Amino acid sequence: MKSRIVTAILALLLASCGSGDSGKSKIVDEEVEDSAYVMKETLVLPADTAMVKLVSGKRLNFREAISVKWIFVPIEVKQAEDPEWEENNSRQFPELIFFSDSQVVENPRSNMRIGKWEAIGADGQIVLLLKFKSAQKTYAVRSITNTDLWLREKTPKGDSISIHYKSDAKVHSNKANDPFYPANLQWMIKPSKAESDSQIYKRTRDCVKFYALYYRDQLKRGNNSISFVGLPDIFQWYSGGIGLPEKKLVENSWRNCFYNKAQSEKAYDILRKLIVDNEFNWDKKAPSWAYETWSVLEQMYWEMGDNR
Repeated sequence: MKSRIVTAILALLLASCGSGDSGKSKIVDEEVEDSAYVMKETLVLPADTAMVKLVSGKRLNFREAISVKWIFVPIEVKQAEDPEWEENNSRQFPELIFFSDSQVVENPRSNMRIGKWEAIGADGQIVLLLKFKSAQKTYAVRSITNTDLWLREKTPKGDSISIHYKSDAKVHSNKANDPFYPANLQWMIKPSKAESDSQIYKRTRDCVKFYALYYRDQLKRGNNSISFVGLPDIFQWYSGGIGLPEKKLVENSWRNCFYNKAQSEKAYDILRKLIVDNEFNWDKKAPSWAYETWSVLEQMYWEMGDNR
């Protein structure tokens, strides 16, 4: 057990040798099928970690069909405006995540916006409205299946472009278990004014919760790699340890979740103390390092307090 603590501390210290795994994916080991390991719910009530698979061929209403995570698929033919790129040639990570309670998250990994969605029948087709705080988007739904969504949008230049999204057709039975459910993303939104120490602490704790949910989400989806591209970058992931970079090397993607640099450094100190001062249980029965890491993140969350 003590070796785990040493590993975590070394992870913290060794971070000065590099900037971590920003922009990379972590490979998930294959799960041991005959393992006695059980993924237990501790973060969300009611306790339900199940995911529903939308079956091809099953008759679904539009709300059921669209209420999943959709990932943009580039179209090979050159378009007048490609939504995968911004004007300054910086990469976006286009995603649309719809929820059955009419909430929608656009591009949670880049220029995130949270709003409401509405579907309207007009002239024999479905028009999809996305309403954000200071903007609205309108799409015509060309077609939708459990895994493919084709939309048509008019650009500011008056062109009409087709946009293709794909989904794994998996959705959490309990929306609160989805890391990208709007309530789980509030910590990423930069506050408009300085926060109190208790507010910084809560924002930091919510960060830990998000990554616990994110690991579990990836495991439940059966992904063979875990990508952190575009997410606020603070943790460094090791097999048997969770570390932090040197304070001066913390990425702006994480600092920008706080009011200013000083407040982000208070949050950093909270996480550093959490990692160094506590001994967490790295479950030897877990089928892979990713299951271990998920479990430790949940332990970290509860070590920070028990107010759900």
